[in-house]
Amino acid sequence: MSTQWIALLQDVTAVADTTLSADLAAALESMGLAEPTFDEQHLVALFRSQLEPEELEGSLKTVVRECCGLRARFALLTVAGLRSAIAANPFPTESQDDPKSTYVLFLKDLPPEPVAEKLDSLKAANEKWSLSGKALYIVVPEGFTHSRLALEAQSEIGVGAVVRTWAEMEEVLRILD
Repeated sequence: MSTQWIALLQDVTAVADTTLSADLAAALESMGLAEPTFDEQHLVALFRSQLEPEELEGSLKTVVRECCGLRARFALLTVAGLRSAIAANPFPTESQDDPKSTYVLFLKDLPPEPVAEKLDSLKAANEKWSLSGKALYIVVPEGFTHSRLALEAQSEIGVGAVVRTWAEMEEVLRILD
């Protein structure tokens, strides 16, 4: 039975002489993935696969690199896992009131050590964070680029991530529905 997957891409640009949406969807199909689609505006690829996550991620790295150029980053999740991460948002009020100040960092791996002290040392008084599995939720009312927490969290906890605003997550939900 195949699993429905979603890849959230970040920092991608098309290689010269490509149409990113068409070329990436075709490349995913050539990998044997079923029902591949790519939404270029939201940098979301959807597909079905029977591959194991490690094998799928390795193949995707190659395909994304070829279509998008230099080390395009992505978070690979099952659609069910993404829906769970969205449902687990510990800051529903902030997300509703200002969805552009609430972010989800989809971590590549679990942090190798406890992170509370590190993240608390980065946050301003009006900022919040919560870690749930491989999802780090942050609220930064002054904006991402004005927040030490937002800018330094990944390097401080030693784990790469793909970042989405809550407004973007709402758009991804619309795509899924």
